[in-house]
Amino acid sequence: MMDLESAIFTLLSWFLYVGIVCSIGAVISSLILFSKGNSTTAKKLLTAGIAGVLLGVSANQIFQALISGISLGSSADLVTKVVVACLIVCSVLYFGLGRREEGINYAAAAAIAAGFIALIPAIQTLFASSTIDLAGTCVLEANVTPVNPRAGEPATFQVSMPYGSGAYTLTAIFGDGGSATSSISPGGEVSFQHVYESPGTYGVLIYARGNGSCYYALGVNVGEPPSPWFLGPFDLTGFSSRINSLLKVPLNLFYWAPEFDLSSSGEDMKLYMAVTSVAMAALGLFLAIRIVSGFLERDPSSSVVDSVKEAVLVLAVVLLAPYLYQTFAYLCNQASSVVIDRINLAGSILSLVGLVAASAILGVVSSFAGTLGSVLVYSFMLSSFAAALRYALIKSLVYCAPLLAVAYLFPAARGGC
Repeated sequence: MMDLESAIFTLLSWFLYVGIVCSIGAVISSLILFSKGNSTTAKKLLTAGIAGVLLGVSANQIFQALISGISLGSSADLVTKVVVACLIVCSVLYFGLGRREEGINYAAAAAIAAGFIALIPAIQTLFASSTIDLAGTCVLEANVTPVNPRAGEPATFQVSMPYGSGAYTLTAIFGDGGSATSSISPGGEVSFQHVYESPGTYGVLIYARGNGSCYYALGVNVGEPPSPWFLGPFDLTGFSSRINSLLKVPLNLFYWAPEFDLSSSGEDMKLYMAVTSVAMAALGLFLAIRIVSGFLERDPSSSVVDSVKEAVLVLAVVLLAPYLYQTFAYLCNQASSVVIDRINLAGSILSLVGLVAASAILGVVSSFAGTLGSVLVYSFMLSSFAAALRYALIKSLVYCAPLLAVAYLFPAARGGC
């Protein structure tokens, strides 16, 4: 990164020297025009040339003063420096060409861009102050051992919480009237033991409540399933195990907006900054191409100014996107939690899971039950897949936000949009 930075600023220094030389030439030209009596043009050249010389020789001090308040991280820091430096160099060049108005506009743009970019960390802090601690939405995972427990023998339910915030009260409803409670924290595991007195198919609901809530449902087949005479050779235990595995549903996927961990040590921010590094390289390429091509156009002033304005806005979007998204996700999840916590899901979930498991098992003797079980199982599978896909797409869009923002600057990508 340092080699690239040195090369860029060496190139900009050459342009700066050219601008200073042109500014000195403008001063000399103004003196010649004064001697010829063309005072109007001479005054413009003189003021532009003096401004160009003063700005050029003090460009380094002015640049350091403008970027002193900017701290955006290594991936974005170089681009911000290049943006401000390019504006200063362009200002000197325009002064050197005698175009006083454009020179003033570029100098003002450098100050405004530096001020706006310096505000970004403050805006990030503003958004992060209420959302750096995640909204409290959690995720539960659960398994039962053995997969098909027998009546009168203990069944062990192993519950883990891979994601959450704070401490939660954990409750397990076993579907036969029994229940158990415990406490759990993110990254923790809790075991429940329960003995079913009679064979049957039971829907089990496990939920955690604290600063938010989450639910997990699974079906448990207790005892041996019915074995009609014509299915004796088949492994119905394995069949019921597969049915039970299909009925494990993390219900949070249906109403939960995936949250973005804003801590610098979190995997979300690490991945986002990796994508941002690639996007910043593309943004630097865009600026270099547009600034160089701008001077070859008939009206380079408007072209380069527009390019820099767009680049600054894209930079702001890239650096603020995770904070804006996390604020949105926080509000959505809080609203969802209010609704979900006021709905008694236990009875309906237990009945539905129990109906699915019972229908799938009884399908070996009843075509109607088999059809109903298969429809419900596939409904569970498809809805769970759709919910998981929605989660993955939302996360992917947040991760790709830097690339999408930078791609919008390129005419081909913008035309596609």
